[in-house]
Amino acid sequence: MNINQVWSEWHEDCVLGEGSFGKVYRAKRVEYGRSFYSAIKVLTVPKSQQEIKTARSQGMNDNEIYNYFRGVVDNLLNEITLMDNLKGAQNIVGIEDYKIIEHEGEIGWDIFIRMELLTPFDSFITSSDFSQKDVIKLGVDICTALESCEQNYIIHSLKKFKNFLN
Repeated sequence: MNINQVWSEWHEDCVLGEGSFGKVYRAKRVEYGRSFYSAIKVLTVPKSQQEIKTARSQGMNDNEIYNYFRGVVDNLLNEITLMDNLKGAQNIVGIEDYKIIEHEGEIGWDIFIRMELLTPFDSFITSSDFSQKDVIKLGVDICTALESCEQNYIIHSLKKFKNFLN
């Protein structure tokens, strides 16, 4: 399934990265002659039909396989919900929209997560004007993001970490 089948106004511009479950694309939308960009992560659960074959060879029936992979999708939805709760938090990527589409007639889901488009970290740190001041600002920004996570009960014991640094 393509991005524009989920959101007709968005079209794949290029691949930004790839992980174990899927890919992240830079997507483009043109509105009144202006171009807008977003990052769209596309995940497929299970990654391949081979995963289902492997589960069957290990003695799982279709209902057990469905429930197992549905659990993976539920875990991803929990992560999406956490990220949605952090929307607007400083220094944390914002989720703008998402869609979970269950495959018809087979075990599987496609998950689309549209996020704000950011500069990739490796591009950011290799820029020629990356200074010592930028390193310090980056450290402060990371701490600010961690504090937002702690306030939303995503991580705990940040106070112990702060005490360790002092």
